[in-house]
Amino acid sequence: MIYWENAFQTATYVINRLPTPVLKHKSPFKMLYHKLPDYRFMRVFGCACWPNLKPYNKNKLNFRSKTCIFIGYSLCHQRYKCLDLSTGKIYVSRHVIFDETLFPYSKELGSVINKNPSSESVSLPHQISMPPSSCPTNLQPTHISTCIQLAPFMLISAGTEQAPSPEISHAAVPPQHADTQSAPTNVHSMVICSKNNIHRPRQSSDDFIRYPLPRALIAENIPTEAEPTSYTQASKSLHWQEAMNKEFSALLHNGTWSSVSPPTTTNIVGCRWIYKIKKKADGTIERYKARLVAKGFHQQKGVDFAETFSPIIKHATIRLVISTEVSYNWPIKQLDV
Repeated sequence: MIYWENAFQTATYVINRLPTPVLKHKSPFKMLYHKLPDYRFMRVFGCACWPNLKPYNKNKLNFRSKTCIFIGYSLCHQRYKCLDLSTGKIYVSRHVIFDETLFPYSKELGSVINKNPSSESVSLPHQISMPPSSCPTNLQPTHISTCIQLAPFMLISAGTEQAPSPEISHAAVPPQHADTQSAPTNVHSMVICSKNNIHRPRQSSDDFIRYPLPRALIAENIPTEAEPTSYTQASKSLHWQEAMNKEFSALLHNGTWSSVSPPTTTNIVGCRWIYKIKKKADGTIERYKARLVAKGFHQQKGVDFAETFSPIIKHATIRLVISTEVSYNWPIKQLDV
């Protein structure tokens, strides 16, 4: 039932683009924008589709597309809205491949009907309106339960209880006076979610996909300790002294530099310490990190360097090297420069 809004929006989208005799066989879209609508953009509601998921992927190894269901058009862009049944997410994409002869949701609906065969022979009421001053005079739990399965939007709305139609009730209920201000109570024996204070969270109906915030952003035990900005501040803490000693020992062990006499014609580039507090997913401190970096902004062009470049490797080159290594059974090593 949460997708009825998309079905209603799609129906409105189609009706506004169809000619009507009220407007002399012109569509409301034509009268408003003074141009013909693009009927090639329209698709069959509920059919199978495969949207381009590249903008939603976090890395290049994710699937570029997956089977979804077309549930309407975007109200903000000229794009399609595609529902993923496995995750319940709605993707908005312009590049979509459709199969208008395949309807995946019909299989899900067929499995539900097979599990409830008794609901096939129950007919929906034709009239659900009643006078404002009248109240229902009878109620039958068995009829109410079957109607809730087929058309819950007629009987339940946002946690409030509505009165059923007189056509679907047969049990006697004491009449209520017009001056009674108390809210109606449930007299049937059926157990529903609202009685147990179980409410489904509201789902957004716009074109944006919302993801939960990381736990580090909502953690309550965030440390109040500030990161030092200079060596003078960091040298007063035992945590930062240990981090700096660990970093300096690693640089000496790896042979990062060699001690030489400074030339008189060369610009000397200094260095400084950078301090960062690394946190876990729950916001607690994982470790204190200190890095000794060079002040590259003190370099002068023409004195310390002649040109700058950034080597970039293509993915096709990586695939070619790996395939050659597999073909000749060569050993391969990875080096981080």
